[in-house]
Amino acid sequence: MRDYYRILGVSPSASLEDIRKRFRFLAHAYHPDKFASDTHKQNAENEFKLIREAYDILSNSRKRKSYDSSRASGSADSKDDASCSPPPSGDDGASADSVWLRAVVVASGVVSVVALVSGAVYFYFQQPPRANRMVGVGHGSEINAGPRAASRRAAEQGDVVAQVNLGFKYRDGQGVKRDYAEAAKWYRKAAEQGDAVAQRILGFMYRYGEGVEKDYVEAYAFLNLAAAKGDDDSRAARDWLEIAMTPQQIDDGQKRTKALKLELEKARTKKK
Repeated sequence: MRDYYRILGVSPSASLEDIRKRFRFLAHAYHPDKFASDTHKQNAENEFKLIREAYDILSNSRKRKSYDSSRASGSADSKDDASCSPPPSGDDGASADSVWLRAVVVASGVVSVVALVSGAVYFYFQQPPRANRMVGVGHGSEINAGPRAASRRAAEQGDVVAQVNLGFKYRDGQGVKRDYAEAAKWYRKAAEQGDAVAQRILGFMYRYGEGVEKDYVEAYAFLNLAAAKGDDDSRAARDWLEIAMTPQQIDDGQKRTKALKLELEKARTKKK
């Protein structure tokens, strides 16, 4: 039996109004038309069906009462729910992809977050004069004179906003050749400075193996660090990741969080 409260991300005591608000948010966020790739679009459709199913039950007082009775008996234990658990091998199953689509949606909000942080500077870098657009190939010539070069120089000099921006450019292929490994490098530099956005994105990249080796434990650790800084999106993504992890992986992730925190602090101190 599916845990509809977990699917919507609300507590069992949530009011009908809270459930409606959450449904509207999720239905908008996971609408299939918002995703470009066929894989993500299909996953969005699967997730949207689950969201709709959960809402149909929890928004109907009679159905919700019946569901709550069944849930109270223990038959809706989400940790044992086959619809939420990944294959024992740890490989991605359809359910894990469905759950982790939530993290993909969170990642899509990074653009707006970064834009708010960097303000006019970010806009300036994103809209360089035509004469300053990318020329040549390879990382050494991708960002030439002008705003892009200034952005890279700022990132190299330790500007955390510029580092996050550069990571985004390489990850999304904006003005440069898409390079996940290069993106991970710049996000790592920003993460070492304690930037929660960079830590969150690295969590996603380790989850999906973008430019780094896929590693649930490392993904959990980065998301955990960002969540500790009050980043609600990271906290939600970490909680959803737990659904796709074994108890041992979660335990390892908690231990890795402590080690990673010291590792990043050491790197930051060394640069000073």
